[in-house]
Amino acid sequence: MGTRWAAALIVLGVSIPAWAIDTEGNYITRGIGTEVCSSYNSARDEHRDTEFTGWLAGYLSGFNRWTSGVYDIEGTGGFEGARQWLDYYCHVHPQLPFSLAVEALVAFLYPSRAQNAPAPGAAARGPSFGSSSPPP
Repeated sequence: MGTRWAAALIVLGVSIPAWAIDTEGNYITRGIGTEVCSSYNSARDEHRDTEFTGWLAGYLSGFNRWTSGVYDIEGTGGFEGARQWLDYYCHVHPQLPFSLAVEALVAFLYPSRAQNAPAPGAAARGPSFGSSSPPP
């Protein structure tokens, strides 16, 4: 009976955020997100960062999908702007897990997120990456 209820909730589009983390706010990270920032830095420097880029895109897409009031966490900065922010942040924090650097990115981007889809015919997102530097 429990799986039918879960399936019904999924079909109805009901999300239950409490299932995402434990009572202490912890959750498990999978994949390349467990690597430290210095691994990301090396991969970026050597132009072999496809796995990190895919993980980041998936994380941001999931955040967009499952966070109320968020259409696009990247706001006007775009994906390349997010990667540039991570480049700087990971150089400052080379031993930090990549997943925590991405969480810091999301916290940084959240105030300037796009909350709604652009109106039909609206101008495409420009190349601006914002003027703020990431926190130390």
